[in-house]
Amino acid sequence: MVEALLPDVSRADLALVWALFEAEMACEAATQQHENLYQICFYLYELGQLEDVFRLYEAKFLARNMDVGITLDREMMTVGHEVAEVRAYAREVFRQQPPLQTRYPTLLQELDGLVAYPDYDSLEDYRTFIRGYFYGHEPGDLLPVN
Repeated sequence: MVEALLPDVSRADLALVWALFEAEMACEAATQQHENLYQICFYLYELGQLEDVFRLYEAKFLARNMDVGITLDREMMTVGHEVAEVRAYAREVFRQQPPLQTRYPTLLQELDGLVAYPDYDSLEDYRTFIRGYFYGHEPGDLLPVN
């Protein structure tokens, strides 16, 4: 099912992608197997919902298997937005729901780290890389986001 979404994942699939993410994280916690987590996280990145910064942080920093954390790029946490926007969103959520800051203790520092020590020259460079990873690097291979 995860692979079948690749050609045309859209915001209409958001509830399904969230359910798949939760199921994959539960599987990873129980068995340390995470075959589809990277691709599901890519879908969250592509769909660009700011609230998914928390899911992506959870996958990268709270999964038990270190392979998950190593595989996921920090840039994925931006969900395709500028870091300042994601950081402002997270700060507001923490202000409204203080217990979440305990659950995601280094989220703001990780976002600051993207600014201070970026892994890519720009978010556009990262977007080109990650989309190329999933869709191919040839100019005709990239599909539009629905």
